[in-house]
Amino acid sequence: MNKEKKMGLVLGSGGGKGFMHIGVLKTLQENDITPDYVVGSSIGALIGALFCRFGDYKKVEDIVLNFDWKDFSSLLSLNINKGILDSRKVVDKLNVLLESSDFDDLEIPFESVATNFYTAQAHYFDKGSLAEAVYASMAFPMLIEPLKREDGVFWDGGLSDPLPVERARKKTDVVLAVNLDKYPQFTKNKIGVSPYKTTRKAIKSLQHHFAAYCGGQADVLLEPEIEEEGFLSISRIIKKEKGRELIEKGSEITSSKLSIIKSLK
Repeated sequence: MNKEKKMGLVLGSGGGKGFMHIGVLKTLQENDITPDYVVGSSIGALIGALFCRFGDYKKVEDIVLNFDWKDFSSLLSLNINKGILDSRKVVDKLNVLLESSDFDDLEIPFESVATNFYTAQAHYFDKGSLAEAVYASMAFPMLIEPLKREDGVFWDGGLSDPLPVERARKKTDVVLAVNLDKYPQFTKNKIGVSPYKTTRKAIKSLQHHFAAYCGGQADVLLEPEIEEEGFLSISRIIKKEKGRELIEKGSEITSSKLSIIKSLK
């Protein structure tokens, strides 16, 4: 009798596009497919941690869509030289959202990836404070202060491993990865040559190729079509209707490859 293969789920970086990860989890769970291990980078770390904590995509969807953005101002830092958001306040907020303080509380094995500030190497968190691990993975330069601990200083996982397929490959037999850093589809009338627009497109080009390289070893790679967006995607995060639209996109692309995903197990 064949032994069932362990499946790893990789949730990549992508800012406000991270709502699509919830759609992926929705389709998987509705088809009785539960990953044996999840690893997330940046926004993927937040969605992955929430799912592994509660084991229910509906709970994740409820938390993310109903987050009270009026609380956002309370997270601002008084020292903008460190970052716009206060690290301690954000970690405290994450503890509340996760209803947890430790990796031991998780329903499903999980890791988050962050980047070592001094070495630029990827660092994978799998024990200790869950909120700190998620915070470090999401600590976007200039916006959020890096996480400072005795074992190092860490910031956004997307800087070193935006799609940690290789890490999942070491932990599981088959890997399903969700890449949200695919280069967006620009329409001709929206292609500008201002310094801001060209810089933004240059960064997205780097993200596109880096994520494609990292995701090359995935058994199934989900890459939703990405629309042109603002640099930090703030409008996508705040608007519930946009969030629901992105969740549906994630669900749809997962459904389109469902037969392949089922065959992996």
